[in-house]
Amino acid sequence: MPANLDSLPPEVIHMVASYLSFDDVASLRSVNHNIGTKATRGCFNKFFLRNKTIVLNRECLQQFISMTSTPTFALYLQNCTIVGVLHRNRDQRRAQPAKDEAHEVQQLLTQAFLNIRRFSQAAGISSLRITVAPGEIGPNQQDVYHSWRGAWYGAGRTFLITMAALHESRLPVTDTLDVFHSVVGCSLSTPVFSSLVREFSAGDLFTSLKSLKISLSAPPNLSWELSSAPGHDVSPFPRTGYQTQAWYSDNALRSVLRFLSSMPALKDLDVHWYDMGQNTSASVFRTEDPQASHDEVNPDPTTSLVLPEAASPHPLNKLALRGIFVSESGLLEFIRRFSPTELILGNVHLVSGTFRSTFTYMTAEDSPVEDYDLDDLYEGKKSDWWQLIHFEGVGCGWMKFDYAMAEELGPSYMTRRGVFKPYEIIYRKEDKLDVGSDLYREWARKRRAEFGPVASSRYDFVEANKPKDPW
Repeated sequence: MPANLDSLPPEVIHMVASYLSFDDVASLRSVNHNIGTKATRGCFNKFFLRNKTIVLNRECLQQFISMTSTPTFALYLQNCTIVGVLHRNRDQRRAQPAKDEAHEVQQLLTQAFLNIRRFSQAAGISSLRITVAPGEIGPNQQDVYHSWRGAWYGAGRTFLITMAALHESRLPVTDTLDVFHSVVGCSLSTPVFSSLVREFSAGDLFTSLKSLKISLSAPPNLSWELSSAPGHDVSPFPRTGYQTQAWYSDNALRSVLRFLSSMPALKDLDVHWYDMGQNTSASVFRTEDPQASHDEVNPDPTTSLVLPEAASPHPLNKLALRGIFVSESGLLEFIRRFSPTELILGNVHLVSGTFRSTFTYMTAEDSPVEDYDLDDLYEGKKSDWWQLIHFEGVGCGWMKFDYAMAEELGPSYMTRRGVFKPYEIIYRKEDKLDVGSDLYREWARKRRAEFGPVASSRYDFVEANKPKDPW
């Protein structure tokens, strides 16, 4: 009998298919039904069953419930992405889903999560990613989305629906939780996050979680908000001032600490802050429990970060702080709480003091920090300019742009590993950047896209999240 593919054992065909690309497996599947079944059994598990993206609308959620109602799908599902729908600019206020519709979406998602918990081998999922995307982009419409108000509103709604569904279904997330960290130009409002942390009972949902990635911001100035509504306070600082960003950043870090109290196995923490600039709300939700003691509330974020005593973080493998506004003592205190082995500081604005105490802690012989990356750090302001610090010595990166009047300045990036980490960190400050150069304009554009603020007239969510050419 001549040898052919049909005569090969399923294990051999499956092993061969595991080395092929998805397109090649699709071609192999078209040979005949028998070969297709053998070749795609493992491939479908890898490409379709392990990873699932769910859009928060009735049709997609009903399909998701149907798929998870049988063990075949729920058994292999590991990574789930929840996508909230953003509506078009001109229909923003009219198109916001009614509360009863949001409740229906939440109940449908809860049912799907219950199915996964019932049938999955681990009674949970490995990773959960929460993000948003425009829901009305089509061939007859421009691929743009200019409503930053709609993006922030949609982010808050998506986060609350997802967390409520997790709470009701008691579906554990065992490896990674990503809260708007992988999306550009959209973050979760700190008051929304803080209010949930105060009221949310995590139980065993995150007891095995290894990595938390979260992007937060001050509350946006929504055109339909009511400044006199219950639960609102007036910020003690000017809306557009850096003190307001520091005040909310301070609140965000303390809420993160409370959130981590339900994550005893956490190893990696990555906190990103988006500067809302002039789009920050002048009338804001209270971020602290009205019953909290006065000592727990820090009215001046330029002095020190007041951390909750109830939170007892354990050492982390990796701690990343990006874009935050914080005081010298606040930054050092937060880092010490976690004693990370690897530390990443990016676009951090020091609103008071210097980086000297943090750098001394990092380079000390008995410091737990073994590796660190420092990128675009700012130490105070001079007139209207934030003073960017520039490094000298071992581990310096590259010059991102040239200075017309300060040729001797070093790069604003430094990375050190292992034996080089004890070397003293030497740096200088410069406030007058060469704003006329093309390199500076490109650097500033990328920084604003990642950390804000972006002018409302230039905001485009779709453009910001398009795949970028690495060259």
